[in-house]
Amino acid sequence: VAVLGKLWARRLLILVTTLTVIFAATLYVVTTRPSFTATAAILVDPRDIKTTNIDNVLPGIGADSAAIASQVSVIESRDLLGKVFADLHLEADDEYASGGFAGQLLGAIRPSAPPTAEAILQKFLGTVSVEREGLTYVIDISVNSSDPVKAARIANAIVEHYLGSNAAQQTTTTTGVTTALNGKNMALQADLAIAERAFADFRQQNGGLDETSGGSL
Repeated sequence: VAVLGKLWARRLLILVTTLTVIFAATLYVVTTRPSFTATAAILVDPRDIKTTNIDNVLPGIGADSAAIASQVSVIESRDLLGKVFADLHLEADDEYASGGFAGQLLGAIRPSAPPTAEAILQKFLGTVSVEREGLTYVIDISVNSSDPVKAARIANAIVEHYLGSNAAQQTTTTTGVTTALNGKNMALQADLAIAERAFADFRQQNGGLDETSGGSL
């Protein structure tokens, strides 16, 4: 009886508290967007890539932890993700360009300046995570979004840009090695021509040339 009496005496406080909790929970459900995560996996080849069959022409980066960590840093770099952001035209996407329902509600009460391009990009970068699976050669790229299709599209685009940058880097490396080898070959050919002329002059000056046959004595 004493407990019921105390509850009845505080009935107004209990009612207000209950309504506040219900209102807060309802507001959270209404303003919170659903979140979906799409994950793409990349297997980093542990073998060193040799441009030619000559050992140590261009030593590979190796398959140690530092090499895998370097690839993770490349994938989650602002440069690569910025290209994905620009190619997919995500600067106009409401998920990144607006503050959601809560931001729109606050904006209606007190208008504020639209977010800057940097703020939109930073919001996008915060939805991407890149991690290595334990001590394996697998790198997981995860993208969070309110749209599962968009999350998968972004994850695939990141993989494509990463593979494309690797292919371009390998092409540049191969071209550089080919140019260096061609230059070395031309220098050796020039040295050979000079040596042949010197030997021919030596034979002629020392009577080693048979003028009747045009050959060496």
